Amino acid sequence: MSEFLLNRIWAELKQSSVNYYYADLLIDKQIFNSKCFNICIAALSSGGAILSLISLYFPLATSIIIALAAIINQFHPVFFLKSEELTRLCSLRTDYYVLRNKLENLFCDTHFDKITDVQSQRQLTQIIEEYAEKQTELSKLFGKIINNIEEISIEKSDQYLNSIYNVERREK
Repeated sequence: MSEFLLNRIWAELKQSSVNYYYADLLIDKQIFNSKCFNICIAALSSGGAILSLISLYFPLATSIIIALAAIINQFHPVFFLKSEELTRLCSLRTDYYVLRNKLENLFCDTHFDKITDVQSQRQLTQIIEEYAEKQTELSKLFGKIINNIEEISIEKSDQYLNSIYNVERREK
């Protein structure tokens, strides 16, 4: 068993785990923020409509509030993932769950000498090539990495891996 090979598998395993948790947290954040945004738009529109019913002296204010709500609503795609992007991110999250499981199996098989180093290297290369395109797509959907989500993802990944492999961090 090659320590170098195990470290390579571990690094890929760790990254796939972090990507899985990051996608999961990003999906939750996008859905929550989108709902809050839509509630604000609805409140602005409703406020403008109610204001026009209360007094005839506020038609200009009402028009401005409703126009403002309509303009702000046009910025929704700028700040939030589109529904098809969010659906694709959900699919990629599942793909990274599968990838993590494949890498875990490969790590265990390699560590316990169930397969040779040559077989392990071939399988690792095959797995990396299989998921290369998905990694590019994931990077596009993630956009700029949000630091607090990344930190939580790393922490969740460490907790998960530590609970299985009983290590704090394998990186050396």
